[in-house]
Amino acid sequence: MVTSTTVTNRPPFFTTPDFDTYASTRPGLGQKIGKPKMLHGGFEQQYQNATAYGAFSSVPKEVHGAIRDRYVQFGGPDGWLGFPLTDETPTPDRAGRYNHFEHGSIYWSPATGAFEVHGAIRDKWAALGYERGWLGYPRSNEVGFDDGRVSLFQHGAIYWWGDTGARALNEVIVQYTGLHCFGETDVDSGSDSDEPYATLGVAVPGGQKQVFQTKIYGEEPGEDGVDSNEGYFDVIELYRGTPRGLILNSLLQEHSGGDTKASREVIAESVEKGGQALATAATLIPVVGPVLGPAATVALKLFKQDIIDALNGFVESTLGYADRPLGSDVQVFTAKQLIVMATRPEGHMQFGPIPWRFETPPMSRFGATYKLYFNVFPA
Repeated sequence: MVTSTTVTNRPPFFTTPDFDTYASTRPGLGQKIGKPKMLHGGFEQQYQNATAYGAFSSVPKEVHGAIRDRYVQFGGPDGWLGFPLTDETPTPDRAGRYNHFEHGSIYWSPATGAFEVHGAIRDKWAALGYERGWLGYPRSNEVGFDDGRVSLFQHGAIYWWGDTGARALNEVIVQYTGLHCFGETDVDSGSDSDEPYATLGVAVPGGQKQVFQTKIYGEEPGEDGVDSNEGYFDVIELYRGTPRGLILNSLLQEHSGGDTKASREVIAESVEKGGQALATAATLIPVVGPVLGPAATVALKLFKQDIIDALNGFVESTLGYADRPLGSDVQVFTAKQLIVMATRPEGHMQFGPIPWRFETPPMSRFGATYKLYFNVFPA
């Protein structure tokens, strides 16, 4: 026995949108070209100056110019953006144009061209004021980035990961912000306090390499060395730019009349090794450039050990004379780690006079224990 099932509220499946009525109120479309073409889920109608698209039984919407070119590049209505929800519309700042689609938007301006933005990144951009916010117009499509996603804008970028959500950031600043003495040396004859200083080296994907040296703490007029439980706030800018990841090499020494040039040289050598490692391990991301991602940190383990061995070799070779090494450290940060630290909702932490977002492990030798502190924040 065969029974039948009645389906109610079912739209007429192949109903063509009323393109003629739609076009009659939009003379800018120009002359109609040919007949409506059936697509998966709807129709399109070509005009002299634009293309109108409409899902079954819907009101058509037109797309034209550079926005249409980008839309077609993504497959048009059959692509992931789906059908347009708006006609091409002037932006509120009157400098650009946009179309919203079922699954995203395409924005155009004379300065940037036409680019798509969608999902959580579009939501974040919207919350910041769209093109009238500090980011401005999009200047890239969304691309993969360090196991996440990124869209570039005129004045920054929005990054997204499943465990962090969307983070908006322009450039990032990495600073050395000071040191703290948890216990001073016990071998400094002639002084009951320390005079420490640090030498720092930074290597960034893309070739940037620099060496920095702090002042000798406790030697300035009115100071009498560094004692236990004393902290010194200082500021040295180590990096300012796109958050691509970085390698940071640190060497802490107790000044005993030696030449500080030797420590600069060994850090410069370690930075050169770090730069070579980054050139091999970094991933080249379209529109972004070279980036240090999670896979690269695995590849860098061997290089990191080489740098540690070189620093430890310097430490061992200089024990007992010149400026005594108190410790060394090598830290590797991915692009994601820099971005997450820079956009930390709680801001920086504070240890005495020192603001910080990351620190070295304890550096301990000759009875002394120190830590170096660093801050990361938006430019």
